[in-house]
Amino acid sequence: MDMIMKNELDPVFETLGLLFSCYQGEEMRVETIKGLNELGIDGELFYQKHFKILERYEKYFKDHYKKTENEAFFFKDKDQDWIIILIASVIENKHWLQGLDGVTDEEIRDTLMSIIVNEGDDSEELSRQKIPSITNELEIIEFLEPLEMEEGRKWHLLKFLHRPRYWMEYLMEAIRKNIPVYEKALASVEKPFQALMERYAAHKDDRFDRLIHNFASQAVVYPTLAEPAIQLVLYSHGYQGLFLELLPRRGKSTDAAKDAVIMKLKALSDRSKLDILCILKESKKYNLELAGTMKLSASTMSHHMNVLFSCGLVNIEKRNGKVYYCLEEEAVLELIGDLKQLLL
Repeated sequence: MDMIMKNELDPVFETLGLLFSCYQGEEMRVETIKGLNELGIDGELFYQKHFKILERYEKYFKDHYKKTENEAFFFKDKDQDWIIILIASVIENKHWLQGLDGVTDEEIRDTLMSIIVNEGDDSEELSRQKIPSITNELEIIEFLEPLEMEEGRKWHLLKFLHRPRYWMEYLMEAIRKNIPVYEKALASVEKPFQALMERYAAHKDDRFDRLIHNFASQAVVYPTLAEPAIQLVLYSHGYQGLFLELLPRRGKSTDAAKDAVIMKLKALSDRSKLDILCILKESKKYNLELAGTMKLSASTMSHHMNVLFSCGLVNIEKRNGKVYYCLEEEAVLELIGDLKQLLL
C-alpha cells in the first residue's frame, strides 16, 4: 500500500494540538517565531501576516473546551519529546478512544516504552520486540535511568508508566469530550480554512514526500492547522503544516534565490549545524550516532536536523532498518552558485 494523502484534518491530532495550546499558547507562539527566525525568516512578521486563522481557531477552542480531570498532567508539560510520546501513543492506537476494555497496563506500557526506545530506528512499524519485561517501579526506573532525557521528564514518565491504564483513561476522556469542540472551532474559521486547503491541494512538496517514503512509506498523511508549520512523521501517520508552502523556496526569480540563500546561510551560521554538515561530509549517520558524536541530546539533534532538512542541506535515506541523514551536495553547490550569481 502506498502513501495515502488526505484532504481533511485528523480530528484526533487536531484536538490534541488544541488541548496543548490551551496550556501553552504563548510558549508555542514564541517557539514558532524562534523556529522561523532560525530559517532566516522574520518570524514575528510572518506570524502576524499568516497566523490570524490559527489564533481564531485556538481562541474558539480555548473559550469552549471541556475541562477534564487530571488534564494538566498531560498538557501542562512543555517538553517537546513528552508531547511527541503522547501524540504517537494516541495516534497509533486510535481504537483506544472507543474504550480501554480488554487493554492491559502491559500493552499501554509497552507502547509508550517502544516509542521511547525506537527513536533513530526504523519507524515504519511500532515494534515491541526490544521491550524488557517490566513488573515493578524499580524496573521502570532502571529502564528510564540510562536514557538521554531530562530528569523532570523521566519522573513524569515514571508516574505514567507506573499506572499506564489509569492515566490513559483520563487522556482518552479529554480527547473524546473535546472532538466536538474542535469541530465547532474549525467551523468558526471555515472560509479562510477552505482557502488554505485549496492551496494545500495544489501544493507539491517533493522533500516531504521523500521524508514520508523513507520513514513510513505506507503512512496516511494529513494536513494540520493546529500545528501549521510542522512536518511530522510517526509510524503509520504523517502531518504536514498548512503554512509550509509559504516558506521560502528556491525559484527562478532573484528574490526567490535570495530567500533560499538566506535560509541556508542562517543555518550555517550556527556552529553546531555547520559541524553536523562537516560530519555528514565524511559519511552518512543516523540520529543517535550524530547525537553521540556531537555530545548532544537526541531531541536537540532532531531540532538541528529539522532545520537543516527544511533548508534542503540534508537528505534522508533508509538502510539496514535505520534512517540515515546525508549531506545534500547538490544543495551546497546550488548555494555556492547562487552566491556567485548574486555577488560576483
